Amino acid sequence: MEPVAPRRQQRAHCARLTRCCEQSSCTGHQYRSPVNPSIVRHAVNLVALGLATLAAIPCAAPPARAHQTPRPLALWGGFAAPEARCQRILSWAAEGCATTAWKLSGGCSAAQADGASCDTTATRAAINQAHAAALDVADGACASVDLSSMGFSTPMDVNIDVDIFCQELEDAMVSAVYRPATQRGVIGAVKNPTAACIAATASAATRLLRLALRDRSRLFDWIASFAFGPQEKLALVTASSARIQHLQTATSLQLTALCPNFTSLYGRTPNAFLKLVAQRADCFSARTYVQDAVQCPQSVCGNGMREAGEQCDDGNLIDGDGCDHTCGTETAPTGP
Repeated sequence: MEPVAPRRQQRAHCARLTRCCEQSSCTGHQYRSPVNPSIVRHAVNLVALGLATLAAIPCAAPPARAHQTPRPLALWGGFAAPEARCQRILSWAAEGCATTAWKLSGGCSAAQADGASCDTTATRAAINQAHAAALDVADGACASVDLSSMGFSTPMDVNIDVDIFCQELEDAMVSAVYRPATQRGVIGAVKNPTAACIAATASAATRLLRLALRDRSRLFDWIASFAFGPQEKLALVTASSARIQHLQTATSLQLTALCPNFTSLYGRTPNAFLKLVAQRADCFSARTYVQDAVQCPQSVCGNGMREAGEQCDDGNLIDGDGCDHTCGTETAPTGP
């Protein structure tokens, strides 16, 4: 029997490989990109043979997905009990990893915006541990099930989708919420009323995100477990979307009252901002449930939220400010 420690070490390598460009600490919140899945698979095989090291793995753009082509909703779901359980637990693992990473990274960013400091090394280590724990949970729940019926080809596909969603959500939330305190990718101290508005935005966005993720996971866990007809499934999806829209509207009204200068700080209305937050639940659905009814919107450079394929997003398409018109990072200008 293979020793437990090497297996865990290999999974830890796998988790780190999808974040090989990570130069991040909360100070500056440097951007990073997951590695291409073909490189991950090759690298994990080499790691298992003792022939590769993390340092040897080049960085690449994140994959659009690791799973198979999304199944039509009419044909997705109604799985056997082991597959339904695997689906439920892997989505729980992805959600838990993402919300933990956002809580930790957001807390560090909040301290910086307040002019305080945080232990960036410990924060990043805790986030990495959340990634590794999520992969352990997914591995344990899905070790002996028919993944192909769920839309995944291999356990590695499951791990990549869970890991990348966790990273994408952290990047999206930190970049969007703390944008008024960010200059050239570095979060700095701000004063009231900006500080108070950022704090209110962080709280509102976190609450909406948690409820939207919970609604989507309950929706698709339900469809995964029971044999609904096509029209019944569509009705369930429509009802879930309506509930999330209602939450978004209510949260927008609350945020407007707490932060009257929101639009001038963030460059968009509270409702437009919160729509981006709510859409993270759609990205969660697309990553963890291989169906075509709820998909992650295309990334939009200049909307103020770092999304898949972007190195940065400062809310504009102006070059020379640290984030160019293609949402690629720019080097700081040097003196003569």
